[in-house]
Amino acid sequence: MYGNQYNQDVQNQMSAAGQYGNFANQDVANRLNANQALASTDAQQQQLRQAGTQLYGNLADSQQSQRQNALNSNRDFQLQGLNLQSGNYQNNIANMLASNDQRMNAANAANSQQNALNTQKLNAASMAGDTYQNQYLPQQQLANVGAARDDRAALELQAEINKWDRSQQQPIQNVANFVNLLNGGGYSNTTTPVYSNSASQAIGGLSALAGLFSLCDVREKILHIRLPDMPLTNGEFLEVWVFSYKDDPEQKIYSGPIAQEVEAKTGAVVEINDRKHIDIEAFMKEVA
Repeated sequence: MYGNQYNQDVQNQMSAAGQYGNFANQDVANRLNANQALASTDAQQQQLRQAGTQLYGNLADSQQSQRQNALNSNRDFQLQGLNLQSGNYQNNIANMLASNDQRMNAANAANSQQNALNTQKLNAASMAGDTYQNQYLPQQQLANVGAARDDRAALELQAEINKWDRSQQQPIQNVANFVNLLNGGGYSNTTTPVYSNSASQAIGGLSALAGLFSLCDVREKILHIRLPDMPLTNGEFLEVWVFSYKDDPEQKIYSGPIAQEVEAKTGAVVEINDRKHIDIEAFMKEVA
């Protein structure tokens, strides 16, 4: 009985020792599980901390990027604002210049209008004087017409008188002209006789020379000065010269035509001793 009890006790002790070992193992296993759980928890926490750190880093990067983007945007906005201000300033300058041009153009236009108005006023003032004078113009024009008619009538009457006087005096004048030329005088084609004596004296002088010939060959003359031309009845003119004869020791001065030209235009020339002489009678018929 004692041995059984002893065995029972040993058995109980062994059972207790087994339970204690189980409890110790369980406790060790629990501890290991707890340590493993703690390690897992620590790893999770480490991962969480790393994830948090990464998230914080990402957040910091995002905030930095946002701040940089905001800074860039702000700078872009500032540049746009400055460009807008510059454009507005340039537009304001252009508008000011355009406004100045408009003012200048307006001033020039006003000045031109004022000048035109002043010119119109001056023209109006001048026209007023002309208008005042023109109110008497019809009477003045009528008076001028009457005076012009009177002057024309007087001129026509004087022309008729001159024509009559010339027709009456021309033959005598022609004779007097040529007699004067032969005596060294000048030629005149006016209606007044060359000589102051009567016409009968001129005709007497011509009668004394009738049938004579005058030596007028250019080869015998020294021509000095050309006088006014002598008209002919055929409408031509003869040159009249102041001349002297080459063989005259006293070199007296005469005036008259040249025989060669008289021969070419009238034929009133004869040759004597190879020298041309003017036929006075025939020549007087050709002088106008």
